[in-house]
Amino acid sequence: MLGIVLCSCSSGKPEIVKLSDPCPNRAASYRSQPTIKELLRQETHAAIVELKDIRPWGETTGQSVFTFSVLSLLAGEKHSDTIQVINPTPLYEYGENYLLFLSCLSSTIYPFDIYVPFDPYTFRITEGEYIDCLQSVEDSESGTPRTFVQPFKTPEHNRLCFLKEHIKKHSGSVRKSTTVSENKDLLYLLEESELILEIVPTTIEPINPFLLDVWYEITACFQGECPLDNWLMLPNSIEQGCQYLVFLTEKEPGFYTLTTRGSFFQQGSQEYDKFLAIWNNK
Repeated sequence: MLGIVLCSCSSGKPEIVKLSDPCPNRAASYRSQPTIKELLRQETHAAIVELKDIRPWGETTGQSVFTFSVLSLLAGEKHSDTIQVINPTPLYEYGENYLLFLSCLSSTIYPFDIYVPFDPYTFRITEGEYIDCLQSVEDSESGTPRTFVQPFKTPEHNRLCFLKEHIKKHSGSVRKSTTVSENKDLLYLLEESELILEIVPTTIEPINPFLLDVWYEITACFQGECPLDNWLMLPNSIEQGCQYLVFLTEKEPGFYTLTTRGSFFQQGSQEYDKFLAIWNNK
C-alpha cells in the first residue's frame, strides 16, 4: 500500500540527473540527454522486457543478439511477443528486467526486425518496483565495475509505477512503426514484385554477420527490366556459384531489395520448381 500511495502522490515532470553512456564509443550526436517526453517522440516503442537469450553476433564484433520477452508494452504498436536487440555483449545480463526506449528497424534483407535502444537510458527494474540506470559495464581488463545510478532527481520518480504512468501519458507521441511482410506465397510475390530474376552470384563480400554484398550474372529475367548494376544486398545464406530465383522491389531509383523477407529461392527448392511451373503455364 505504501508504494501505491507514493506513486499516486508523486507528480510533475521527471528531471534526469547527468548520466553516462554505458556504450562510450558513440557518435557525439547520440550523447544527448532528452527528457522522457522528448525521447518518446524519437522512438517507436517503450517496453518492459526480460532477457531470454544471448547469441554472439559474429566472431569478432564484440556484440551479441539479445532476445527479450516483452512483459509490458508502454508505448508503440505490438508486433511480436519477443524483440531482438544487437548491442555490446556485456550490456545486458540474465536475471535482469529492463525498461527500454526503442526504435524498430524492419528490413526484408535481415532475418528479423531489429530494435535499436537508446542506450544512455538503459533502465533496470529492481525488486519489481525500483528504477536505476546502467552507467558502465564490467570490464575485467580495465577493472571497470558494472554500475548503476538512480536516473531521476526526485526519489519518487525512480519508481516503476510513476514512470509507467508518465510514459503512458505521452505514449501517443511515439513514431509509427511498420514491419515488412514475410509472405512467401508465390502468387503474392508475382503480384507484388517489380523485378523477378534468376541469378548466379559471382562475387560475395560480407557486410556484417547477417548481410552480403552480392554481384551476380543474370540467367533469366521473368518480370521487369534487367538492372544496369548487377549488385544486391542479400542475406548471408546466399552461396557463390549457386542459382537463385529472386523477387525484388525498387526502393529507390536503381536500388532493388527483396520484396518480402525470404523472397529468394535456390535452384532445386520446391518454391523454385513451383514458380517455373506457374510461369510456364501462364
